[in-house]
Amino acid sequence: MNRKERVTIKNVAKLAGVSTATVTRVLHNSQNVKPDTKKRVLQTIKKLDYNPSIAARSLKGAKTGVIGIDFPYEREMFVYDFYTVEVARAIMNKISSSGNPIFLLNRLKVQNEISLYRHLISSHIADGLLIVDPPRDKRVIEFLIEEKFPFVLLGEPPAYRKRVTYVDSRNSDVAYIATNYLIERGKKHIGIINFPRRLNASKLRLEGYKKCLSDHNTDFDEKLVEYTKFNIGEIENITNRLIEKGVDGIVASCDFFAITALKKIKEKGLSIPKDIEIIGANNSPFLVHISPPLPSIAFNTYETTVWAIGMLIKIIQKGSKPNVKKATLNIVQNGKA
Repeated sequence: MNRKERVTIKNVAKLAGVSTATVTRVLHNSQNVKPDTKKRVLQTIKKLDYNPSIAARSLKGAKTGVIGIDFPYEREMFVYDFYTVEVARAIMNKISSSGNPIFLLNRLKVQNEISLYRHLISSHIADGLLIVDPPRDKRVIEFLIEEKFPFVLLGEPPAYRKRVTYVDSRNSDVAYIATNYLIERGKKHIGIINFPRRLNASKLRLEGYKKCLSDHNTDFDEKLVEYTKFNIGEIENITNRLIEKGVDGIVASCDFFAITALKKIKEKGLSIPKDIEIIGANNSPFLVHISPPLPSIAFNTYETTVWAIGMLIKIIQKGSKPNVKKATLNIVQNGKA
């Protein structure tokens, strides 16, 4: 062929004697390619001086193969929050098996979420988007629907639930179940250590907490609601404030909050669970090392994340009607049901 002509993936596939899909898997470093085939394709790529470009592949509606991941979390959450770790693990494993490269976004870094997504779509960087913990502003979801850009939400959307595909993480139920657990154990003055206000999950957890109190004819006290990032000193200060306010139960939105609070309560010489009982969420593996035993709400984060990515790939490839997968929840004690 004329060397001045632009080399395409079809040229590489033809000369290497493989399909274009195989060439794509080699480019994405997929494990699902035989070593000898991979070697032959790489040699052909070098021989033809093939240099694929995402921009070029995106022309005229061509797929880039790239999946966008909007992970709106701070780095501490990847260290201390087991839910975040499980989501990341599921993404890496599922994407690795599918051979798709990923493009990471973090909407925390921008002022305008719609502008961020508009740029992603117009630049043809990715074929679709997985959004972890959907934005609280329903206009963002409305924009993506109008653009007809493939996306799946890992968490409950603020609106348009019948028009989008999402994982129902049941955030409201998590807080309701946790609060109810403490009430059934005789606790009367229950506080909550919640995620930062900006997170949609934080809003939903508060709703579940308030609903459970209402269902048990207990007045809601705004002073018993605390919001925090994943900062040990901040959580310890929050715990001190809740102790001073006379709480006998604490709903912690994740196990890291619960364990940090437990440590501070013990330092104060209070008995757990007699004086104050705590319940966390996520069923973190290190709970087995915690004493006294710490109850937690367990849910199938890995499974639901894998489902979400699978649905996104399906929507990108051939479209799909809106679909929902509900998380399963149950109370565990030190990692055991």
